[in-house]
Amino acid sequence: MEVAIGYRTSASAVLVSRDRIQKEHLLDNYDFEFISEFDECEVVLAAGKTVNFLENQKVDVIFGPTCNRPGLAASALATYYNIPIFEWGLTTSKDLTDSSRFPTTVPFSVNLYSLALAIRATMKQFEWSQFVYMYSNDGDEEKGESLKDDVQEVVSIYGEITFAYTYQMSSKSLDDMRTAVKAVKQKGRVIVTCVAASENGSKKTVMQATALEKNALYP
Repeated sequence: MEVAIGYRTSASAVLVSRDRIQKEHLLDNYDFEFISEFDECEVVLAAGKTVNFLENQKVDVIFGPTCNRPGLAASALATYYNIPIFEWGLTTSKDLTDSSRFPTTVPFSVNLYSLALAIRATMKQFEWSQFVYMYSNDGDEEKGESLKDDVQEVVSIYGEITFAYTYQMSSKSLDDMRTAVKAVKQKGRVIVTCVAASENGSKKTVMQATALEKNALYP
């Protein structure tokens, strides 16, 4: 997670944006103060630091948090204080796009509900009637669960495909993935997989795990 959304790889973008604004004279006569905090993708930390921003620091705008559950907590607080909040990074929850619930929230990331709709469209395109879902929370405690919930919602709304089976892998290791593939292939031939990215290459590991089981399809 540090590689994707850590301070070292994202903080410089703030200064680049500030320099661009000043160069193009977009907000002349405005002084900028940037305050950074780290919520570690923990809901309690995110809520507490958001209250500090809003109540004590009196900020004008918030960028973050970068994870779903902290994002929902921060957005609720920002709505109460009527302060704009821009969610980015791994905030892929569909709930953050509900403008009636969070009118001051602007999510930058593509939400997982859109991905769930894409899975449905792929199933229909190839005339597949059912699929199974395997995922791991190793490296990201939210994405696999959130995508599962959104896929289930899409299936229940449209009713054209069947969500046949779910399998949670204990880790992203090759052995665990092979065990998962052997288990889910008994339930269906179309397998949707969700694992967090890693420096070792999660996609490559998935491909290695599925190479032994060629009688299934892995969208």
